[in-house]
Amino acid sequence: MKTVLHNIQGLRGIAVLLVVALHLYGAENKYSPDQLLPDLFVLGNAGVDIFFVISGFIMVTTTQASGTGPSLAARFLFLRGSRIYPLYWIVTLGLLAIAQLFPGITTPLSADPVFLLKSFLLYPQDNLPLLMVGWTLIHEIYFYLVFTLLLLLPAILRPTLLLLWAVFVLYSARLAEPATAEANLVGHPLTLEFIAGCFLGLLAPRCRPTYPRLLFTCGCVLLAGSWWYWQLHHPVDPLPLGMDRVLCFLPGAWLMTWGCVAMDQHGQRPLRWLEGTGDASYSIYLTHVLFLAAILKGWQFLPWRDTLLDNLLLVPAVAAVTLAGGTWCYRLVEKPLLRSMRRLAKAG
Repeated sequence: MKTVLHNIQGLRGIAVLLVVALHLYGAENKYSPDQLLPDLFVLGNAGVDIFFVISGFIMVTTTQASGTGPSLAARFLFLRGSRIYPLYWIVTLGLLAIAQLFPGITTPLSADPVFLLKSFLLYPQDNLPLLMVGWTLIHEIYFYLVFTLLLLLPAILRPTLLLLWAVFVLYSARLAEPATAEANLVGHPLTLEFIAGCFLGLLAPRCRPTYPRLLFTCGCVLLAGSWWYWQLHHPVDPLPLGMDRVLCFLPGAWLMTWGCVAMDQHGQRPLRWLEGTGDASYSIYLTHVLFLAAILKGWQFLPWRDTLLDNLLLVPAVAAVTLAGGTWCYRLVEKPLLRSMRRLAKAG
């Protein structure tokens, strides 16, 4: 019987809430002279790492019983590309329109056609794309392209090929700084999080932990504890980068994901209240920076910024509007787009 991944959707909800909390913390830091949100919110960076592990797991899980070959690979690439690009293009076009109306609100590179083309294609470049959170999608697209190649080969080779891919990334991490953005992407340590998710997809059907909630809890504690340990020894650098980031966040994110998969296998749904947020996580992820920028731009003009009153009122209000706006985008824009793309895939 196929396991319905309810808790994985709940984990997506946790991941996107972490990212929103991180950016809300940064916005408060920028626009308010005092701070309500604690430095713990920097841990929100780990939301991206959780997303990458989930992505690898889903890629393996959704293709494991489908065989291999060019038709499967082409269908996989179309479905994944249509999942990422249409909504991303819509939100990026909205940001571009805002940039034309309010010059200076985005990067000066928004007038550069080459920069814009690479941003829309999610092609690696030295600068962040126009929609800054798109940097993670550049990694996702790279994952999808490599995984598509794996689908062209016999499934029995997949674990070996994934292992070789991981070895290549580890070797690349030991080399000098890559000369190009493309080389940096191909050998980036964050790819290890995707590969780890793939191996979880291979492992999970064969191994069902007896205490999945404990496994999930251990993952949460490990994730927070690793970040606390990093902060303790690197007080000037709140966020580990490169391989340090993978070592800090991957073990906890991997255990959290495995715990969620195991809870689904046992029919447990403790994250039920987060499943709706998980469904809308992609829309929330893409749009939350726009809502934050639009609302918080007026923060600097409030007359009572020297007290915590503005923080107490605006922080929860901005969080609510951001999540509601992303959920609205999911229901009215993303869901219809996904239905259309699936119909096209079936027709093809």
